[in-house]
Amino acid sequence: MPIRFLVVVAVALLAGCSSGGGHGATSNPTVATTPSVNCDDPTLNRALFPQCPPLEGPATQLHHWPNGFGAQVAEVQKMDPSLGSGLKPGQVLIKVTVVFSNTGTMPIPLDQHRYLWRLLSSPNRFEANNDGGWNTTGDQLTSPVPERVAPGQSVTLFDSWDVPADQLASLAVRVDLDGAVVPWVFTDAQTLLKG
Repeated sequence: MPIRFLVVVAVALLAGCSSGGGHGATSNPTVATTPSVNCDDPTLNRALFPQCPPLEGPATQLHHWPNGFGAQVAEVQKMDPSLGSGLKPGQVLIKVTVVFSNTGTMPIPLDQHRYLWRLLSSPNRFEANNDGGWNTTGDQLTSPVPERVAPGQSVTLFDSWDVPADQLASLAVRVDLDGAVVPWVFTDAQTLLKG
């Protein structure tokens, strides 16, 4: 009889623990596994993978990539429209100045023949048209690009873009070194707009 009593008690205890009810008993939670994900994939739906850091942040803050490369939007400025060569009616010439830095141990190459960043306009983030200006005004709209940013160094670069005037309320700057780094979007760049 004592063995039968122990079996009945054991069964009752096990049933109580798995029922999810009663005096602090909980159901056995399902263990969620996090799928392996490449957080550097720019096409990744980040809402599904909160463990991945965001790929955008405010234009007023410096962003660093894991290799020590950094970028910060320094200035967004309306320029004299006569300096531009591709402006259409209803467009404004905008110059964006970005500071690139290197806190890493290796030089960061910059492609001198590619766009290092792009200006995006409107809440839908349309890519603005680059405007290098005329031969006589180009140096006021586009800066020369060095071959690299050496460790411990920074460079200040600028480029200009044609933006529809009705889209100036929402500007963003996407830095991607033309695919050399995971793209980072500096949001709310219109808050830096001068001129």
